[in-house]
Amino acid sequence: MEKLFRNQKLNASVRTVRWGEEILFYAKDVAESLGYSNAKKATQVNVWKKNKVTLKELEGGTLEGPTFNYQPNCVFLREQGLYQLIFKSRLPIAEAFQDWVVTDVLPSIRKTGSYELPDRRSLRYNQIILINETDLHHAVVSYIRDNYPEAVIIPGLGEYQDTMSKRCDAWKKGYKGGQPDLIIENPMGKYKGFAIEFKSPKGTGVVKLMSTFHLRKL
Repeated sequence: MEKLFRNQKLNASVRTVRWGEEILFYAKDVAESLGYSNAKKATQVNVWKKNKVTLKELEGGTLEGPTFNYQPNCVFLREQGLYQLIFKSRLPIAEAFQDWVVTDVLPSIRKTGSYELPDRRSLRYNQIILINETDLHHAVVSYIRDNYPEAVIIPGLGEYQDTMSKRCDAWKKGYKGGQPDLIIENPMGKYKGFAIEFKSPKGTGVVKLMSTFHLRKL
């Protein structure tokens, strides 16, 4: 079953799942918490193949709990893969992150099967918990729907094109790589509409060249 643990002091948050006797870490969360600007590349370059596994492979095994909202090719790290990303990080946070995981998180998960989350009741007014780019995307769309129901929203949904056949099909239907995550078509004042490219709320995301090109054309 998916579990979430976070450390506000380190501005770190990572989701985990159990796979048999193993505890696996969502690679994107780990990489972003450690300050990598490109989580996918960091995992590909720094983690050996034997120390990571895709969701598709997990679902063919003994994954505990329901399937959660990830793409089949998203990557999870075994404990050894977690340490590989930690050791390759050049940020001072890496050592503190490792100490936290080893002395607090892992023992807690192994003992109770979970890690205590912050109490949402402690949030004030309109505060929300944002763990990753997907949370940010969901929050923005929810806010627009609640406050501007007349808004015409067009999502890019590029993250769902996780195979070559899907990418080819999307291209034939008009999709272009790098297009914004969200387009709002309603005119507003001097603007004809809005385009939004979401990145990690941790501030470690980098806008790719193709995305910059598309945004400038709008």
